[in-house]
Amino acid sequence: MRVPAVSVILMGTFLVLALFHLVWIFRPIGDAVIPVRNGVPLFKPSGTATFVVAVLLIVCGALVFFLVHPVPSVPDFIVRIGNAVVAGVFALRAIGDFRYAGFFKKHKEGLFASRDSRYYSPLCVMISAGLVFLLFAPR
Repeated sequence: MRVPAVSVILMGTFLVLALFHLVWIFRPIGDAVIPVRNGVPLFKPSGTATFVVAVLLIVCGALVFFLVHPVPSVPDFIVRIGNAVVAGVFALRAIGDFRYAGFFKKHKEGLFASRDSRYYSPLCVMISAGLVFLLFAPR
């Protein structure tokens, strides 16, 4: 079976994002990854929450792997629904909350806002599009 390059790129992306989150558990998170308003971070994620996000990103990578390399013990419909949900979540993240994150944010102050517009939201679109491509690609 040929492995689409898209799946390798997605699995690698999820792994790198998970590693970033694991590093952030032990290192202070800067303004580049947290939205701010009037120079004040809007929230401070706990180590537990950051770890949960890292684990979920690893699960996302595993879902992509199982889509390309079916495993008999994991039902295909679960893998397909899981990947569709992940694609939807990343599409929604790209659209954003209309306030501080996503393409349609109103508050554009700070390093996070500029990086979100330039890197984070486009990455979310690419992840979502890649997953949709894999879901509809012939096997």
